[in-house]
Amino acid sequence: MSKAILQRIVGPLTVLCIRFEDADRYATHLFILEGYGAGCRILRESAEPDAAALKKACAGRPVLISVTGYGVVTKPTENTAIVEKVTSDPETFAWSLSSRENMDKQTESISFVRREQVEPLLESLSGKGVPTADIRYAAATDDPEWEARRQAEGFYRNLSWRILLHSSLEGRMAAKAAERRLRLPVLGVMLLLLVVNTFASGSLQERRAQLRTVLSAREKKMERSQERTAGRTAIIADFTRRLPYRHALLLDRAASHVPPSVTLTSLAVQPMLKTLEDGHDPVCAYGFLTIRGRTQDAGSVSTLMGGLKSEPLLREARLEGLEQNRESGETEFKIAVAL
Repeated sequence: MSKAILQRIVGPLTVLCIRFEDADRYATHLFILEGYGAGCRILRESAEPDAAALKKACAGRPVLISVTGYGVVTKPTENTAIVEKVTSDPETFAWSLSSRENMDKQTESISFVRREQVEPLLESLSGKGVPTADIRYAAATDDPEWEARRQAEGFYRNLSWRILLHSSLEGRMAAKAAERRLRLPVLGVMLLLLVVNTFASGSLQERRAQLRTVLSAREKKMERSQERTAGRTAIIADFTRRLPYRHALLLDRAASHVPPSVTLTSLAVQPMLKTLEDGHDPVCAYGFLTIRGRTQDAGSVSTLMGGLKSEPLLREARLEGLEQNRESGETEFKIAVAL
């Protein structure tokens, strides 16, 4: 599956089958083949194409050149003396290695030709815009189509994702062809993304502004909450700070001066001055003790005031409220004592 996808990405390739009739004359057959599965099919072929056809057929495709015929010698690689002689003299010989299956046996061979014979051919092809980097020399054949299929099938058979990362000739050709074929789809996708971004940017910016507004409001609300919490913490700390004497002792000493005829209704240290409201800090009378009560004898209030003023632990006592309840006839009072 992956090989089929890669074949589709790389696309068709061009095979030039060149057969030397003699040292100066050669015939050219051009084939454009496309790989599918384990085989390949011919899309177009041409005999003796002109320069324009060659340039067009080779543009943007992998190009394989097969040279056969007069002057091309093929020997098995088992003959190491010939292989060494040919490969050690690149200025005299041009060569390529190939392998074939014969009777279920893989045979390796080397095909070579004198460089002085193929140099004019290479110059001619280069002048027509044909890349000449991948030239394969092979034994003579009278069927250029068979030779083109053999070359193409070998190329597609060796094609893999890994070869695209290699610096080999086949890897560079495949990578260049894939890049050329993917250029337009990639540009199309990028253009589509730009168009989508253009239409979506307005709504995204509006949504971003809304989120920023919500976030800012939440931050301000959190800051106010933190300020209220800090204020309440300070109030609680101030409320719970120790007086010169313990609260229980102060309350006990204040209560010791209450006459028997007086009934206390409230005795509070640092009482709240107003009802606690949601979202507001408590307001307390710091450093004060409040005494509330009622009595049938109004003179008992004066007795209580005198006792509180004589108490060493209490700094000051003042009468803040005194009234008579019309229903019960009792005198109700409120005394504030400075601690």
